[in-house]
Amino acid sequence: MISAVIVLIVLVLLSAIAVSAWKRSTGIPQVSPDSYQAVILNNNQQYFGHLMGIGSKQPYLTDVYYVQANQRDGKQSSPEFTLIKFGNEIHGPEDVMYLNWEAVLYWETLKQDSQVVQSILKEKAQRLRQSNVVSPAK
Repeated sequence: MISAVIVLIVLVLLSAIAVSAWKRSTGIPQVSPDSYQAVILNNNQQYFGHLMGIGSKQPYLTDVYYVQANQRDGKQSSPEFTLIKFGNEIHGPEDVMYLNWEAVLYWETLKQDSQVVQSILKEKAQRLRQSNVVSPAK
């Protein structure tokens, strides 16, 4: 009886080790939770944020941003681009975007010195400064 329990425990441990090794060998890349990713969808929309759940059926982005093109004074010149924080839209979504993995063309990790990451960090610092401003007493 005791030997059967020992054999069962050994089989469970070996199975756990095999599953762990299989997951590492599937080629699903891991990303740092501190890095930002660009996600490009098959409808040409681009979103930036922290990509979570890579390889799962329900990946999602947190701390989400997107770029909006603004035409300058109706001129024929190239548009100006503005980075927009997701969640401030009129319908008031939460700051998480669940993705349909089949709609993702590709994703990539952004360098820390990319213009998008630098703009995000600047915007976050500005928001932090604004939230720390103490309003004068009445």
